[in-house]
Amino acid sequence: MPVGTGAEVRMANVVSFEVYADGSGAPARIDVNGASFAFDRLGDRVSCTCLRPVPGSFTRPAQRIAVNKARAAYENLLDGAIDAEWVAKSRAMYADEGSS
Repeated sequence: MPVGTGAEVRMANVVSFEVYADGSGAPARIDVNGASFAFDRLGDRVSCTCLRPVPGSFTRPAQRIAVNKARAAYENLLDGAIDAEWVAKSRAMYADEGSS
């Protein structure tokens, strides 16, 4: 998924973000338009969990817009916080995930 523009990132509120030095994850909570999302990167996989949907909106487009803005903010956070060494550690840690 493409990284968003600066405007999208500014509209996102980063509630929490942490990078574990051992490569075990990079969890974050990001709020956009009243919705709240939890992200984490494990190996090459980025997970996104909706903690609270866009309030008062029952349309998929509103939710999709919010999650795309939150994901763009998360990708921008990762770009400045992890390096190739961290990615290698994380990949090694989660290499066997999904093979069972």
